[in-house]
Amino acid sequence: KYVVVGLMTLALLAVVVLVPFAAIRFFQTPVSIEPARSPPQRAVDLEQFKNYLMQQEKLRLEQEKNGGATTGNKQTSSAPAVSSLYAEHSLAIQRCSETFRQNAQLDVASSTEKELSEAREAQRANIERLAANQFLGPSWPDAMQAFVCAVLTNPVIAKLRQDKLIGSVVAPAIQFHSVAWAGIEREKADFIAKEQARVASQEMAEVARVVAAKAQAVMLLGAAGSAFLFFMLMALYLIFAKIEDNLATINRTILS
Repeated sequence: KYVVVGLMTLALLAVVVLVPFAAIRFFQTPVSIEPARSPPQRAVDLEQFKNYLMQQEKLRLEQEKNGGATTGNKQTSSAPAVSSLYAEHSLAIQRCSETFRQNAQLDVASSTEKELSEAREAQRANIERLAANQFLGPSWPDAMQAFVCAVLTNPVIAKLRQDKLIGSVVAPAIQFHSVAWAGIEREKADFIAKEQARVASQEMAEVARVVAAKAQAVMLLGAAGSAFLFFMLMALYLIFAKIEDNLATINRTILS
């Protein structure tokens, strides 16, 4: 009898402990995930471009000294098809070039309007060709124009050109910016892809955790139900045992 009462006590304690714990596990919700972070902002470094120009000029002088062919940026003699795409960028860069020639105290070549127009169109065609790179993006032409004009209005660059420590500036600036900008855009794309993968992975992990918690809650509720059923069976056993004991006492009383 005392063993049965002890087992009933343990079963009741199991119900009291398991039911709240199962409820806590069952009502688990996904934890909010840190949203995808924005990629770090980077810009094309003008100081790197200055070093690039100086290295290119040293390379050109060494090639000339060794009798090698120069690697200057020369336009082909064939006239490109005229288009209005990026024409404003080409015109703005040409105006910045005129200011640069004045600051660097370079000899201003007497060019006709037709020659200036052909130069703008060749430059515009080069910008259009570079802009076709998928990694540059639609914002590259404006950023390139701002960078090139910043280079052409930089007094340090003008002084280097005046001292003949660097050569051509405009075409290398456009090329340098396109390569650097494409690298930055690739880094941004990789960063965004990694952040999206991180968020998706953490969301899936949270969903799996909640599902596992609910499954555990169901198991705990099943255990609590089994403990309660055992408690009720033991209670019925004690009741019937007591009834049987009482009936036996009555029977003995009658016989005596």
